[in-house]
Amino acid sequence: MEISNHRVKCIPTKAFKIHGLSKCYIPLQQAVASAATQSILDDMQRLDYGGFLTFTIVDKPYLDIPLHKIPTTAIYAGSIGGAFTAGNVAVSAGGPGTGAPRDIYWLGVPLVLDPYQNFALRMQFDGSPSLIQTFDVQIFLEGYLRRPGQ
Repeated sequence: MEISNHRVKCIPTKAFKIHGLSKCYIPLQQAVASAATQSILDDMQRLDYGGFLTFTIVDKPYLDIPLHKIPTTAIYAGSIGGAFTAGNVAVSAGGPGTGAPRDIYWLGVPLVLDPYQNFALRMQFDGSPSLIQTFDVQIFLEGYLRRPGQ
């Protein structure tokens, strides 16, 4: 499975110095009762452990990494969800990251996107993860915008 709206982007007139990556999964419904499932946290882990990300600048891949190695800026480690029957509680195992902005996947050597240089982030999954919930996935390039002459 591949994320369908994979797009190539470029940053006009400015450079961007990338120090790392982070991610965030946003479920369509976040309340267990509204989502009609106890599996929101399980679905997040299926995404984490079933996929990988490739980061390419122009036509050269610079990073090929499993998703579970990229911390999330929205904490879900130790989250708990109520169940539909009395006495049952769905508990998640820990997920990556603490939710703090400093918890990113740090690149050993920062990458610089030059002005008008194309780049792409591509997420792929082994097979097709069976999910109960629909998710938006956000990938963040953590770094600094560099203006000409500065």
